[in-house]
Amino acid sequence: MVDPMLEIAKCSKEPVPYQILITTTGPSNTCVNDFDGTSAACPLAAGIIALTLQANNALTWRDIQHIIVETSVTDGLNIEFFSNGAGKKVNSYVGFGLMNAENMVDAAASWKTVPPAISCYASSTVWKSNILSGLITDRVDLSACKVLYTEHVTIKVNFQSAYRGATIINLQSPNLTEKNVLSNRDNDIDANEITWTFMTVHFWGESAAGSWIISLFDVYDVNVVNLYGWEITVYGTVTDPLEGAPSESSAMATGLTVGIIVGSVVASLIVG
Repeated sequence: MVDPMLEIAKCSKEPVPYQILITTTGPSNTCVNDFDGTSAACPLAAGIIALTLQANNALTWRDIQHIIVETSVTDGLNIEFFSNGAGKKVNSYVGFGLMNAENMVDAAASWKTVPPAISCYASSTVWKSNILSGLITDRVDLSACKVLYTEHVTIKVNFQSAYRGATIINLQSPNLTEKNVLSNRDNDIDANEITWTFMTVHFWGESAAGSWIISLFDVYDVNVVNLYGWEITVYGTVTDPLEGAPSESSAMATGLTVGIIVGSVVASLIVG
């Protein structure tokens, strides 16, 4: 399970032919000029968030996430972004782009607290194998889901493979946005059954109502993969989060008081 804050803007070495290095203090009164990676990105992100909170100390952790999504920039990134069903540009390496301190502070000054979140849940208990077609697909129906603006999506998958590291898992939303939630891992040679929870924010802003489809296959097309069941939980809001939380009377009228989840303060954020 990945902490929700970690997926908003990932910290990953950008696949470009250059890399910006940071000069900082080192051990034993030394200086280093090649500081990079997650170790460098996390304190930078924390500093940007601190400036944002200084501009508006009433911001919640979900407010911070929305501000990051709305204000991140893609200028200068020599990588391809795809647009999800809500028109948000996303990339698996750098999330929604690079955090922009000035943009975040400016947005925070007039930011309205986002509405309370609700959740929708569905599950499927089924045994399917890739022996015949090479591909396993299964779907669950969330047609009655009231989440119109998705934030986080988690899926808990029970599966087994003769070579687990070769198993690929993708998730498709009702808006036809497809996200790879598990890629191949050559050193993962385990063959035991496992139940694992994955989280993604790549469906951010989409309506959750409709069919969600999971697919599993073996990257080498030689190993047997078995799906024994899976469940999905979608978190988000009924009303547009960028318009702020509705009044108490409006919230009661639209049923926002049902299924509200309480967000916990997170410890860190990884930024690319």
